[in-house]
Amino acid sequence: MQELLIEVISLKRTKEFQIESLENSTLANLLGVFDTHIRSIESELDIDIKTRGNVFVLQGEEAQLVIGERVIKDLHTAAKNEDLDQEKVHLIIKKHLNETDDQSNGATVKETIINTPNKEIKTRTENQFNYINRLGIMIYPLELVQQGQARPIWLLRQQ
Repeated sequence: MQELLIEVISLKRTKEFQIESLENSTLANLLGVFDTHIRSIESELDIDIKTRGNVFVLQGEEAQLVIGERVIKDLHTAAKNEDLDQEKVHLIIKKHLNETDDQSNGATVKETIINTPNKEIKTRTENQFNYINRLGIMIYPLELVQQGQARPIWLLRQQ
């Protein structure tokens, strides 16, 4: 019997990028305890991530590398302002995965931003966007409030 030699062609690519210099506390917040946040990104996106200070080396499929870089940069921004937990990391990963799915399906990304006295709230999915738009009685566009035609309960800004 003849043996066949099958060569497996690796489709893995490597992407290296650097984020602005970090304080140790921000880097620890970004990576998570024992690198749990990085491991979550790796498992969700099926990529490998190596870090050395503020340099990140990602290895995997090209499309996943692009998403991975966006996720890490988004997490970096969040880590500067708040303590990250697994739930926040998971939401950011899902946000970027949904954006990619929407773009591949030809859908346009719709986002509504609601400014409340305590926090800015953003819709993450098309269903949330549609739900907020149906609540139009309670939300007034910023232009109407500035013109004095509406009392600001929530201020709405669409992008």
